[in-house]
Amino acid sequence: YCEHTLPLVERHITLHPYLTFMQDNAPAHGSKYTKTWLQNHGIRFLKWPPNSPDLNPVEIVWNWMKQWIQEVCSIEIDSVESQGKKMKPDRLRQIVQEAWEQITEDALDGLLHTMHKRCQDVIDAHGNHTMW
Repeated sequence: YCEHTLPLVERHITLHPYLTFMQDNAPAHGSKYTKTWLQNHGIRFLKWPPNSPDLNPVEIVWNWMKQWIQEVCSIEIDSVESQGKKMKPDRLRQIVQEAWEQITEDALDGLLHTMHKRCQDVIDAHGNHTMW
């Protein structure tokens, strides 16, 4: 995680220093090593409350990708499964990569611009469900 993913984050934040990095509470994200790495590289990160998927815009990105895969690749996937086979890992990676490439930078920027509202809505709902 620290060797592959976080250097990409560091490059992006270097270009956009006003950003605060956000990650969930997966073990790799919350490890002492990861937190130290972020601090040593000057990356501000949001302390993430447990069980708060309402705040995480990446969940919307995953949904967009899943929807694209269902719309574009469902016939191929169904065909493989109907033969009692599993999708080959290389093809599966290719499908996910293609789904990711459908997400525009404008769409990602739009999600970033909703963060203040997301946070405020969760605060206003006292941590309960929101529209997000």
